[in-house]
Amino acid sequence: MPKEPFNEWFRGFKSSINRYGFYTDFKKVYDNADKYKIEIGMLNSLVGSKNIKQEFLNLIREYPKCLEAVPLLLAVRSQEIYCREYGKGVLYDFSNMNSETDYACFMKNTGLFDLLSQHTEAIYGTM
Repeated sequence: MPKEPFNEWFRGFKSSINRYGFYTDFKKVYDNADKYKIEIGMLNSLVGSKNIKQEFLNLIREYPKCLEAVPLLLAVRSQEIYCREYGKGVLYDFSNMNSETDYACFMKNTGLFDLLSQHTEAIYGTM
């Protein structure tokens, strides 16, 4: 195929065919939020915490099921999240707790601890 017809064909492409509904399926969001309503409420108890790591560890020891809501905070659909850093990979399974300190590390490194303890205005808005 000569170059010019290809370029003409390629220029006819639209930059996106996505409509607004492509980005967020709110029925799924509401269904997932409802499915984990109790667990999200438990994690919500960490908002504004001054000792978030210890309170998080206490929470997941007492209620390990609340870990299942953590991927939702990052808009991840899977209960397994693989992270690779410093040449080492870790698979976090939020449906079956392994080492509780691994999950605290995950919360710290993803910024969720910081969000929950320091940035409550980002969650609740300014008062």
